[in-house]
Amino acid sequence: LLAAAPPTSADCLGCHEDQDLKDPRGRSVYVDPARQRTSVHDGLDCVSCHEGLSEYPHPDPVPAASCASCHDEPGAQHAQSVHAPRKGRPDSPGCVSCHGHGHAILGASDPQSPVAKKNLPGTCATCHADPEFLARHQIPFARPVEAYERSVHGRANAAGNGAAAARSDRPLRAG
Repeated sequence: LLAAAPPTSADCLGCHEDQDLKDPRGRSVYVDPARQRTSVHDGLDCVSCHEGLSEYPHPDPVPAASCASCHDEPGAQHAQSVHAPRKGRPDSPGCVSCHGHGHAILGASDPQSPVAKKNLPGTCATCHADPEFLARHQIPFARPVEAYERSVHGRANAAGNGAAAARSDRPLRAG
């Protein structure tokens, strides 16, 4: 008995390149082929990340991509960090919170990447510039992103000094 081949990326894009395509909950499931081609994941088949898909068309829901299935070391570091999901912290960030959507992730060395060192203050500000977030997580700084940006390290980073210290240079260990 021969097993059916999993769907190819071309099969997936046959539907998912439709900008109006929505899942049953009404969320867009559009994949921009041009952004995918510039992503660090270009060249991977969709089923490399969306494991378990064996039928085309696929049943809903599609298995969520698991970054840790390939990126096990960063996944383990995240699980031990202050950013790891914890009970009572529904807004803990996942991979896409900082790196962007899996179909458009750029390498950290790409100047357009949200995790390029020069862009990190803005990426971190997505959460850390929100006073309600700071209070909810008992972060003892009123404006941590602005404090970094005004520091000697933040000014050097903004000037393009890749050796400038940043909080992301060392692991963010939990408690």
